[in-house]
Amino acid sequence: MALQQNLNIKLSQNLTMTTQLQQAIKLLQMSAVELNEFVDNEVLENPCLQKQDEFGEIDSDSAESFDDNYEPDANFDDLYEPVSSYEGSYSGEDDYNLENFVAQEETLQEHLNQQLSVVKKLSTQEQFICQYLIDGIKDTGYLGYDLKEESKTLNVPFEKLEDCLSVIQTFTPEGVGARDLQECLTLQAYAKGLLTERMSKLLENLDLLAKKDFKQLKRCLATDDNGLRESVKLLTGLSPKPGLEFAYDSGIEVIPDVIISKDDDGHLKAELNASSLPKVLLNNIYQKDSFSNREDKKFIGEKISRANWLLKSLQQRQETIYKTANCLLRMQRNFFLFGPEGLQPLTLKQVADEIGVHESTVSRISNEKYVQTEFGVFQLKYFFASGVAASFGNTMVGADAVKSMIKRIIDSEESTKPYSDEKLVTLLKDEGVEVARRTVAKYRESLNIPSSSKRKVKV
Repeated sequence: MALQQNLNIKLSQNLTMTTQLQQAIKLLQMSAVELNEFVDNEVLENPCLQKQDEFGEIDSDSAESFDDNYEPDANFDDLYEPVSSYEGSYSGEDDYNLENFVAQEETLQEHLNQQLSVVKKLSTQEQFICQYLIDGIKDTGYLGYDLKEESKTLNVPFEKLEDCLSVIQTFTPEGVGARDLQECLTLQAYAKGLLTERMSKLLENLDLLAKKDFKQLKRCLATDDNGLRESVKLLTGLSPKPGLEFAYDSGIEVIPDVIISKDDDGHLKAELNASSLPKVLLNNIYQKDSFSNREDKKFIGEKISRANWLLKSLQQRQETIYKTANCLLRMQRNFFLFGPEGLQPLTLKQVADEIGVHESTVSRISNEKYVQTEFGVFQLKYFFASGVAASFGNTMVGADAVKSMIKRIIDSEESTKPYSDEKLVTLLKDEGVEVARRTVAKYRESLNIPSSSKRKVKV
């Protein structure tokens, strides 16, 4: 059989994942904070991009025709008065340091070492041990060391370590250096002059307080309801984690992408949060025709294409967020009117079909995007809820709505007669929601609500 070569024409469609397409998909997934950081980096690397001025757009034409002979109508000193605090700190010499104007956040260890430095009559060994113990104090203020183990490690008597720890426990914040909750609260009560015999008994029986066994507590404290209530009130004024006042953790910054509000007529409306949008423009100063060098032309051409792609991708991202938010506003209208109990079951496919995009696009756009509502700030994906059957008609009720109902019912129960999961099933059925007991138990546990036996208050 002879081999032959044939030339055929074939027409087919395929999707090529170019670098720009991959980056456009990443833009959809970015949060507002991540997006602004990404755009800032693009502006630094691309001369064809510029940030929008705080007071409006920068006019590129005016930048090109800037007149070097221009003289202002007034001097800077005539318009702005010098800031006295800066004048006092700046002597005009080379020792000027911008860090002088930056507030320093003091850590817990720095705060404790500062107090240690003024303690007198400590030997060199004791000074070292105190510093060693301070290094082992956690952010919560508790000692992270086992003194018995550390006495072996340092080859120092256990009593010596305890003596040094007692020095640290006199420092502020009160309760620092404690090894457990009882010792922490005892140190604070002593420092505040609250360590009476009754308070000492209460601190020795914190387990009974945790179980809400008030009857046994009153017996241990030899007091009545008023006496117990007064002691518990004083106890709750103490801090279980005193070191946290020095824990400067800013956490994750959340900037809402969409704001749901009511207009003057009381109608709900969705608006993009202008402060979350990157303010970037195309800089028209650089054009390919302005350069004679081939490499320069190629470089500027690539940067112009990159800049146009970025602006187009940002516009598509904001349009998709806006369409998704308006779709959620229509489909979850009861939530925006009445709160979490109005949340209805909703799938990604329903929203994707409504706004005319792929389901994966809705999944990406709903992640790490936040909506500011009358009832708080929620992620977009919060509104895509599973559901349980309702006893009226063929409708469904969102799982988060059922959880909210369970919490509301439990919050209104009598502390001496809490509702069992079986009773919760009955009460939910009365409100038109049919749900199994095991489902109620699962939802209750997800809300960190203990069982009825643990919620019961013994009097």
